[in-house]
Amino acid sequence: MSRAKVIIAAFIAALAISAVGSAAASASTAGWMVNGTLLSGSKPLATTAAVMKTGVLTFSTVTVECTGETLNGIAPAIESSNKGSATSLEFTACKTPTGSKCELVGTKVNTLPITVEATLSGTLGVRASFSPKTGTLFTTLLFKGASCAIAEEVQPVTGKANVLGPTGQDERASQEIVATALTAGELKVGSSAATLAGAALLRLASGESWSFL
Repeated sequence: MSRAKVIIAAFIAALAISAVGSAAASASTAGWMVNGTLLSGSKPLATTAAVMKTGVLTFSTVTVECTGETLNGIAPAIESSNKGSATSLEFTACKTPTGSKCELVGTKVNTLPITVEATLSGTLGVRASFSPKTGTLFTTLLFKGASCAIAEEVQPVTGKANVLGPTGQDERASQEIVATALTAGELKVGSSAATLAGAALLRLASGESWSFL
């Protein structure tokens, strides 16, 4: 190989290595931004999030709908660089549809402490995974009904729940999150695979604009 070709090949290789290094650096520094500044520490979220789409949990032949106007949180926060947490999330006005064999006992569903991890998704979106802070248990559900196969048996809700922020890389005062199933079977009720649908608008308690980059 001629000296000129060797130089050109080395130059191309250097560019490739530089590109990989830049991509890795970008991935490692991705995190929450508040008013255009990378977050250091944590920022509390507002304790109520406006529900944009009814929360619906479906498993086996059972459907639970939570029609409350707000998704409530106890000590919800975003944390540098790509984390989040809450002592509890509360879904309200929850019920099974009229005529269902299984009737939900109670109208509120409260989770145990949760942790969140966010990653970039496409050119504008953000994907976040919600998991129990310890173990695998989110919450438990109880049903009743003469024809309900799981009546009076505590049903654990376990695994992982995923949401997509369609415009999370765009700095805004309110960020929409939409529940989405990324991998079948990640979320379970009892031994049955479950799906969670719904959408809500999250805000910082301070009202500041925020994003994830």
